Amino acid sequence: MVSDWDKYDAIIKEAEEYHNPEIDNLRDYFQVLEKQKITHLLLDEINNSSLINDELRLHLRDIFNHENKYPFLVKEYDSRENGFNYHVKLFKIDYDLYNEWINEN
Repeated sequence: MVSDWDKYDAIIKEAEEYHNPEIDNLRDYFQVLEKQKITHLLLDEINNSSLINDELRLHLRDIFNHENKYPFLVKEYDSRENGFNYHVKLFKIDYDLYNEWINEN
């Protein structure tokens, strides 16, 4: 029987992997997201989260500013299209397209 402590330990280990400051590239980042069954990516212009390092932050800003370079991300929402001043975009991650894209690049 799995104890509550074992469950909490598993949750903490997953969180540590997701918030690993050593992840500095999109390949590793999306592998973690896929493993954790994350379906969407929510980005703003700055991506000023303390949970990611500066290198990954630059990659996420590139996605935000040049979304057409990333065909595996399907934009579902853009706050500017709805008249908001705060600019945020929501992308659905298509992991099948991502795997094709990563093999080509």
